[in-house]
Amino acid sequence: MRNRPVGHLKHAIPAPVTPHVSRIPGTAHRAGRTGKIRPSWGAVVHFDHHPPSPGWYDPSGTVAAVSSNATDVVRMRRRGIAGLVAVVTGGSRGIGKSIAERLSSMNARVAIGDIDGQLACEQAARMGALGLPLDVTDEDSVQAFLGETRMRLGAIDVLVNNAGVLIPGEFRTLSAAEDDLQVAVNLGGVSRCMRLVIPEMVERRSGHIINIASVAGRMPCPGAAVYSASKAAVLALSDAVRFELVGQGVGVTAVLPTFVRTEMAAGLTLGNMPTQDTELVSRAVARAITQRRPPARVAVPRWSGLLATLDTFAPRWSRDAARRAVRLEAQTSSRSKYQSIIDQQIASHQGQDGHA
Repeated sequence: MRNRPVGHLKHAIPAPVTPHVSRIPGTAHRAGRTGKIRPSWGAVVHFDHHPPSPGWYDPSGTVAAVSSNATDVVRMRRRGIAGLVAVVTGGSRGIGKSIAERLSSMNARVAIGDIDGQLACEQAARMGALGLPLDVTDEDSVQAFLGETRMRLGAIDVLVNNAGVLIPGEFRTLSAAEDDLQVAVNLGGVSRCMRLVIPEMVERRSGHIINIASVAGRMPCPGAAVYSASKAAVLALSDAVRFELVGQGVGVTAVLPTFVRTEMAAGLTLGNMPTQDTELVSRAVARAITQRRPPARVAVPRWSGLLATLDTFAPRWSRDAARRAVRLEAQTSSRSKYQSIIDQQIASHQGQDGHA
């Protein structure tokens, strides 16, 4: 949820009052096209004439406090990340690795889980985090991962559901095993991890869940039908659970990246869609965690959210033309490394089903 501009203060301030914004170290401010001043976090708003009454508050949640001095100072506040216990699934590569590195650099106590346990330990050691093996499709594995995290780091404050699988190809050409794996990881893994951490968060009335979805969940992508469907399900799950947890101190945010340069996207082209860097996603995640009122959805980059909204209301001929322009194509030779990981996961997943 974006902050409402300071122009919103006019509803609680007498007409003669004219607020202005000054900078303090480490902050910045900007003026929107409407001329309304929009201070960044940490900016200071000064009321030069008649200040609002002590204890006045902004119902939007933007303003934290108002003093009783002649010149009132209103500080924009964020939650801190330092000291929080943050869990990142699929944290050894790509977006997950970038998120774990950023949170660790902000002094969070990070645990990363990955299907490649050895790689998780290596990456964790490099960033000063805890690395553990994790298979999000296996209930026992998730229980063990979360239990070890609680024992060594403490109660979980932030869960970042990042683990995901993308197997490109037309729907009719993919096997049932490939479809099942995408659903099991992309949706089942998110659901399983949420279900196992929400009770402790509700009990403490504090916690934040970040689900890495995809713009493909809003704009289904030809050549990635099941992947798109699984990400659309993650969006629905995130929204429904967020509504259920209203008033209980636990936030749920879905982050929707576009095409990100990762190992999972190696050898893939999506028409003329520009690719994004993983750091753009990790910054968005950190920003969402620090907001006192967690946003429901965050599109990365922001313009992609507007594009998805326009696509929703566009006529069918327009949507069909757009899909023809962004059909997902794969170069098999460039995806051999990632495909080998997928093949191992499929074999493991089928083995679990055989023992069920």
